Amino acid sequence: MRAFIDDSFVTFAFVVFTVPVLLIYGFAVVDLVTRGGLSWLRKAGWGLGIVLLPAIGIVTYYVMRPAAPPPGKNPDTMDTGVARAAEDLRAQWREGVLGEAAYLEAKRELFRV
Repeated sequence: MRAFIDDSFVTFAFVVFTVPVLLIYGFAVVDLVTRGGLSWLRKAGWGLGIVLLPAIGIVTYYVMRPAAPPPGKNPDTMDTGVARAAEDLRAQWREGVLGEAAYLEAKRELFRV
């Protein structure tokens, strides 16, 4: 009877504590690998932190991980349009399409100053 209690306690402890920890660890690793918007160097750093210091690394990763970029967008290549619009205004001013006053007014509106 004593062996049965010990075996069931070990099984219970394994299911209640070990399985969730392993799942959280696995989710952290999968999230890190599949997350976009991080350079390979940052991913390697986070990966080392998670692997070398599992408890501290996982908690730190989940607390400090960067926000996910919008679907289909890479934050390194996202174009807000302001730089492109400013370049277009400058090109129009150089070509003489816009006068000095119109160019300055368009820039003020673009940059909201």
